[in-house]
Amino acid sequence: MGRAGWFLLLIAGCSCLWGGCGCPYGFTINTLPKHIKTVAIPTFHNQTDRYGMEEALGQLLTQKFQAAGLRVLTSLDQVDATLEGEITSYTKSRESYDEAGLIQEYRITISCSWKFTDQVEKRVLSSATNTRGYKVYAIDDATGDTIDKEEAARDAALEMLADEMAAKILENW
Repeated sequence: MGRAGWFLLLIAGCSCLWGGCGCPYGFTINTLPKHIKTVAIPTFHNQTDRYGMEEALGQLLTQKFQAAGLRVLTSLDQVDATLEGEITSYTKSRESYDEAGLIQEYRITISCSWKFTDQVEKRVLSSATNTRGYKVYAIDDATGDTIDKEEAARDAALEMLADEMAAKILENW
């Protein structure tokens, strides 16, 4: 292989590394049909007693779709696709105990069902009935304070939920 061939191979290798080949973080693949350029994400229904998660999930999903190069609109009129759903559960469960039987960690799990519909071709491209995001957090031994940690865990679980949904929609439809 000549000097030019090695140079092209080097450029291709660097592009692959900088572009994120093989790396699950830092970029979003969009394999949706080419005609889908706009998406509406109405506020999800929230079947839990945890107020505000529906707005937080909507904001996270908007960020994911925008990162994939799609325009997110609030109106359902004249969009190429819609993402609709509901948050179906929020659970806080005991995750681990110490030798004395005291709780050391909790797990927050948030579940939702959703449907992503191609409005141009009038067909459902992707849907799920039990997509989950979760986060385990430790309690503070000294104070037993868990409120701030539970809120941070909730936010992390919502982020995981949005990541799971976006991956299923954008990469695997």
